[in-house]
Amino acid sequence: MPAIHIGDYDALSARLLRRLTELGPSAPCMIVAPSRRMADRLERAAVESGLALFDKRFHTFHSLAHALVAEAGGPPRRLVSDPVSHDRLVDSLLEGEPELGALFGGAARPRALAGALRSSLRDLIDAGVAPGQLEEHFGAELLKDEAEAARLSALLRLLTAYEARLEQLGVMSSSGLIALAAELAPESPLLGRLQEVLYYGFYDLTGLQLAFFESVVSRFPARAFIPYRRAHPAFRFADPFFEEKLLRFPVEEERSTAPRALGPALEGLFAAGGPGAATPEASLRLISASGARDELWAVAKEIV
Repeated sequence: MPAIHIGDYDALSARLLRRLTELGPSAPCMIVAPSRRMADRLERAAVESGLALFDKRFHTFHSLAHALVAEAGGPPRRLVSDPVSHDRLVDSLLEGEPELGALFGGAARPRALAGALRSSLRDLIDAGVAPGQLEEHFGAELLKDEAEAARLSALLRLLTAYEARLEQLGVMSSSGLIALAAELAPESPLLGRLQEVLYYGFYDLTGLQLAFFESVVSRFPARAFIPYRRAHPAFRFADPFFEEKLLRFPVEEERSTAPRALGPALEGLFAAGGPGAATPEASLRLISASGARDELWAVAKEIV
């Protein structure tokens, strides 16, 4: 069972570096971050702190999945990550199956629709959605409106056709790579030789990433350093993930003594309480958005 450390990035970075020191200069371990940039930043911080990095591997979820699959002999199908190729595959499905294509506008559908549909399919796959089970057991409960239910049903039909065509072509997506790595992780010699797996910096995971994380930490010694503050409105977006997925693990809160870039502004802006906190009327309001484009749309709508 992994130990979960929560706090701000400064405190978590210091705690992770301290843990690397405790493990010793020759202890084999792995550090997994949500992006290559963050993994590289951690590696630089370790070097600047004078730590020996012999047998210390810095990975992202994706590069770790690559390593585990390569260790097992490589992917059973050709890995294709290029989004344009997957967009064209969606287009070919809509053109080659007129009945399915008609559900998405037929010949009049815009050219950019394939990319939008492929993005939706990726989200469903990353969430671990099984099309048949979702429609059979939850379809009527999820959407009461007949038109919306029909659109969901069409999207699930497209997902089924998309996954079948990938298998037919002998192609595996990046999502498929993560799912395969989750299956391989418990028996991995690469992970088995490590003294500890250290996760850093994520505050949410897709369904497939969470399955991958749980597959690793349920079998091997692990710690996770997660940017999060309990009961703070600035971290409300991460509450469901923390409360539903992480509270079953032992949690330790890390406090930073270093001055933060925001200083006291984090408390004042979000009215988290304490001296000088903003009033509810003056505090920031949280708006959920998916990606930079939706963030811009939300801000523009608010201005108007």
